[in-house]
Amino acid sequence: MQRCLIDLPENFRKTMAMKEGELLRLGLKNCACDDWECDFCVCPIFEFVFGLKPLQIHIYFYTLAHKRTIKEISNRVNRDRTTVVRLIQSLIEQGLINKESEILPTGGLRHLYSAIPQDLLKERLKDTFKELGFIVEELLKQDWSQVRDRKEEEVVV
Repeated sequence: MQRCLIDLPENFRKTMAMKEGELLRLGLKNCACDDWECDFCVCPIFEFVFGLKPLQIHIYFYTLAHKRTIKEISNRVNRDRTTVVRLIQSLIEQGLINKESEILPTGGLRHLYSAIPQDLLKERLKDTFKELGFIVEELLKQDWSQVRDRKEEEVVV
């Protein structure tokens, strides 16, 4: 398994190791990071925090340094334009990609897509994990014996 950006909890590491083993058995790679020649694996973190697919993560990093067109992105990720438009639209909705329109000298518009700066994304990651920590603390304070199955409480007439 590749190194990760953070020291993942043991149960998460085990899950990723099992996932990696299953993917290797199928002849697939665990993380799109292999395509980016990086020393760490961000896909599991981005998948966990933002619900992103490896292809969406690839698009984020591809548009991080430069504004790109749909055609450039679809060529890079080797997917058709409609798939890329759908993936980018979800990234825009999550606030991870920005869309700009540029007027062409010959007339018409060209849409350019760029990732939000990595500092903003890092802040979102920190905030998300702080919030998650708070939620877990509150969850651990609760008495779980009070949890009931709603179906058992239904009265049959």
